[in-house]
Amino acid sequence: MYCDRTPIKKQNHWLKSDRLTKITHTETLTITHAGMNMTLESLINGVPMVAIPVANDQPGVAARIAYTGVGEAVYLKELSVPKLRSTIGKVLTQEWYQKRLIALQDTIARSGTVKKAADIIEQVVLTRKPVLAEK
Repeated sequence: MYCDRTPIKKQNHWLKSDRLTKITHTETLTITHAGMNMTLESLINGVPMVAIPVANDQPGVAARIAYTGVGEAVYLKELSVPKLRSTIGKVLTQEWYQKRLIALQDTIARSGTVKKAADIIEQVVLTRKPVLAEK
């Protein structure tokens, strides 16, 4: 399990996420504050998430995690040990989350790369017109 910015106990050792720099496909769950970087790392690697948003864009990202079915959101006002435990159990045991992750991984892979993003930015700068999604 990977825990974003929160100490977790794993095999009787406390780990902090600043020592863990990359999620891999071997992880089983990401507990995150729903920052975009950690969310995208989890999606790309097919790792389901439990999001606990704190501020800024995080509640919106957490809502999208839940809406797309790649994890669940637990908001601070409802956070408790039993709630977190049951949410983690749900995400780890329901096949739905893995199916949604596989579908989104495919969508992300087909969407392009950093080169595609750079091409879009370059096109906007040169033409001063928005770039619409391709169908």
